Amino acid sequence: MATAMFDVLHGLRGKILALCLGSLTLLGLTMGAAGVYAVVQAAAEAHDLLTQLTGRPQHYIFNDIKQSFTISLGYVSYPDQAQGVSELMRTADAALYATKLKGKNGFSRYAAEQEQVDRAKLSFSLRDISQNLPGAILVCKATDGQILYANDALVRLCGCDGLDDFMAYTRGAFPYLLDPAGRTQAQAEIQAKTVTAADHKASTRCRIRTKDDRLQPVRAITRLKSSPYHGAVYYAVIVEEEGG
Repeated sequence: MATAMFDVLHGLRGKILALCLGSLTLLGLTMGAAGVYAVVQAAAEAHDLLTQLTGRPQHYIFNDIKQSFTISLGYVSYPDQAQGVSELMRTADAALYATKLKGKNGFSRYAAEQEQVDRAKLSFSLRDISQNLPGAILVCKATDGQILYANDALVRLCGCDGLDDFMAYTRGAFPYLLDPAGRTQAQAEIQAKTVTAADHKASTRCRIRTKDDRLQPVRAITRLKSSPYHGAVYYAVIVEEEGG
């Protein structure tokens, strides 16, 4: 299923970009695992169109489930920046890597200095960082607590065997991580603090009920942010504390 979903998304990105840029602006388009390489003319027009495209949320439906996605693109202007096929691909590739260094959902036009970029920086992916930080990380919807992301440290903290086991144990929602006796109070405290604080951040002491029925004291440092894809979202770092 994952391969089928990737194929759907892969083709959809290409169609969206082709429609966005149009035949007069878009001269060539190659889809790669890392992102999209494009060759354009009328670079100023392409910049304006891509700004509009990446500024709005993108979604697709697979097996009746709505999924969000982003587009990372590097483009080069023909013929003023490059001409031969190999040169066009090389320069578009450099532009794509410049985009990846800035984060997801963006685009970059080729510039000579991009070829001096140390691509080793890209080895520090979001997954590498989140899985190796000395703390549990949770991202969930603020409205219903639906879990959007959990790193390995949180899975282990809850005594689960893997992400699937964790999602089954928590029913895919943040409130089921919490000790039932203090669940309502902890949720109310997080909501009140993140809404009223200037930086929308809360530091809350609470207890997690692990899969083997232990109560683990933790401090949850939570920030409330707005996501174009999910609405109000909590980003939390959860740190173990001593005591009962």
